[in-house]
Amino acid sequence: MFQKRKICLAVTTAVLLPTPVLVNAQEGALEEVIVTASRRAESVQDIPFNVSALSQEDLIEAGITRPEDLAKRIAGVSVIDGGARFRNSLSIRGIGAPGASSSDFFTTEATSYYVGETPMENLNLRIKDVERMEVLRGPQGTLYGGGAMGGTVRYILNRPDPDAFGAKVATNLYDIDGADSVSSDTEFMLNIPIGDNFALRAVGNYLDQKGFIDYVTFPDKLASGALPEISEDNYNTEETWMGRVAARWLINDSWDAELAYIAQDQESYGRQAFSGPSTDVFGDPIESDFVDEDTHTGFNDESSQRDIKLVSFDLRGSLDFADLTFHASHYEDDYDTEGDVTRFLEGLYVGFYPEFDDFNAWNENEITTETDTVELRLQSTGETFDWVVGTFYTQQDREWNLLEYTPGLNEFFWGEGTSVPPNDFNLESEGDYSQLAFYAEGTWHATDNLDVTLGIRHFDMEDEIDMFIWYPIYEGLDDFDDRSDPCLTDPDSICFSDSSKGDFDDQFYKLNLSYTFSDDVLTYFTYSEGFRRGGANAASGGQASDSEAVEKLFEEARFYQPDSLNNYEIGVKSTLMDGRMTLNGAVYYIEWEDMQIIVGSVDDDQGNSISLPIDQRVNAGDAESIGAEVELSAMLGETLRLDASASYNKIEADGDNAYFEDGEAIYGKPEWQASLALNGDYQLNNGLQWGWYAAVAYRDDVATGNDFLSELSSYTLLDAALSLYGSNWTASLYGDNLTDEDYETSVSSAEFRNRIYTGRPRTLGIRLSYDF
Repeated sequence: MFQKRKICLAVTTAVLLPTPVLVNAQEGALEEVIVTASRRAESVQDIPFNVSALSQEDLIEAGITRPEDLAKRIAGVSVIDGGARFRNSLSIRGIGAPGASSSDFFTTEATSYYVGETPMENLNLRIKDVERMEVLRGPQGTLYGGGAMGGTVRYILNRPDPDAFGAKVATNLYDIDGADSVSSDTEFMLNIPIGDNFALRAVGNYLDQKGFIDYVTFPDKLASGALPEISEDNYNTEETWMGRVAARWLINDSWDAELAYIAQDQESYGRQAFSGPSTDVFGDPIESDFVDEDTHTGFNDESSQRDIKLVSFDLRGSLDFADLTFHASHYEDDYDTEGDVTRFLEGLYVGFYPEFDDFNAWNENEITTETDTVELRLQSTGETFDWVVGTFYTQQDREWNLLEYTPGLNEFFWGEGTSVPPNDFNLESEGDYSQLAFYAEGTWHATDNLDVTLGIRHFDMEDEIDMFIWYPIYEGLDDFDDRSDPCLTDPDSICFSDSSKGDFDDQFYKLNLSYTFSDDVLTYFTYSEGFRRGGANAASGGQASDSEAVEKLFEEARFYQPDSLNNYEIGVKSTLMDGRMTLNGAVYYIEWEDMQIIVGSVDDDQGNSISLPIDQRVNAGDAESIGAEVELSAMLGETLRLDASASYNKIEADGDNAYFEDGEAIYGKPEWQASLALNGDYQLNNGLQWGWYAAVAYRDDVATGNDFLSELSSYTLLDAALSLYGSNWTASLYGDNLTDEDYETSVSSAEFRNRIYTGRPRTLGIRLSYDF
């Protein structure tokens, strides 16, 4: 408690410093930050909603190379760090807190992501050569569509520049506490002008990250001698190659076109988690799999391979009455994993699988997503009335194939020579999703001080999902290659198939009133709406039961409905001390309807908890949220800068339902977060410069809704860096998590395995860069 008060007091004191403290500071103003969050270029201080931006220099100085690093700098942003095996997703204002689970790959997040003009459902790409990052808080439904409930994160990349040649090489060599060798993150950039109106830009990146979590055989399996020992120290490694090539053509003074291609190949092993005790379907412990807080237990290899390709085309130009933007993109994400599921099956079918002494199990996941997107947008260039109109279309195809293998088990049950498949469980899921939307926003400059903005987005979507589940282990079949035979010819066969097709149309609305008291103070009120589409869970019918109540619950869990929210927000933005300080803040109230959450079990009519084979996404009633955010940036001297932020967020259930009681806190959301950063740059007599950076970030404790670990403890992270600058080179020594804080970012009990996902330990490194 004292630590929380100490950190929050430091931030609050910085925010509330009386202005005379800064009056005597040396001359020097903050640089104006220009963003395009409103689809037109504006200063952050002139946009009447809550947006934060980090420039390329800010990102480099703070060492922000991963999405999860944003949580240490931006107010109201939290993250679950699942390591390379899982997508690391951001939650803004506590809306959406996805878990680290492969079954969550077909679900839509509550935060939308953009790389340039391309919408992304997650941030699996390693983004390099970034001009700036923009974080838009609150629903952005009218301009950014479905999924932008908590907010939107935008990566604005550097574009090919026909005016000058440029090249850069950089490397980051770092040692993670507990790893057995040094990790590296190396990149290059090459910008080549061709003539006066054409340019190419190429970016490459190679990451070789060492692990710090050991992987060992289940202790009880090793003690019994049933299975051979496996051991791999520092197993959670990652190796990633990324490349980007872009070509830009300045057609004339008013039009330009850009074609870009991004490819990424990622290979990783293990999980960024340590194992807790396993349980069976009734919640009873099997054997403790806990070894220590740096060890994950299992038996089979756990690896993942991800290949990503993104092709995009952008055309921008000026018409007589408006500016035009056309965007088209094609995105492919192929993700293959292998994982140990021995404990999962032992826990699911108590007394069945364990009869086979040599029992062990593993699965293969093949998940493929292809998305095509087209958007056409017009925005006015007038003065009295500004408007933006556009149309948006996206088409997505999704496939998930899962095979579960139990070596030797089929022969054990059916006898040697029996014609049975080598696996005991098959799942196939295919989905097709499309959306057509039209949107418009208009701003009336009613007076020199008062602006009124209205926005609307209408969309029509179709979502179709087909699922097929089959348990070959129960069948002594000769024709197991024909998957349709068991379901069609044998009514008692253990197989499931289902289809869902939904058509949905709706509108988002937005109202914004802003008033400028002076050139330096702006206040605003915003009402905005957000929406996230529904979908279907995989394998919700995968556990056979004779109970009608249980079957009904499985059926209800199979499909989940869209959720939406209404946001009411009041904010102020101020520029003080002749441009040497900015102080921005907002308070908000949110109504969240048909809230989507992730659960691992459901209750039957008698209140008995029935575990689901794979985590499921369900609707859990309504909720209400209140919160506040404040951000301060100030020049304390000519070269000394302070950045501070704090946020408060509380989400409670609105009414009783199967998952929460009225007024109960919604799990997965920290109430308090705060950060404080200082950096300075100084000139040396020999023409060189040196600089330093220090930052502290605090996250409150988090209720998890998990019986194994009901609360994630609060933590404080301390980062620092010391840099030397030449005319075209930089060398920096840095440390992240200098106090080597042990902190958890998530807990999962999927597959009857209690896993605690942990943040990265203390990391010390050196960054080197050279510009040609």
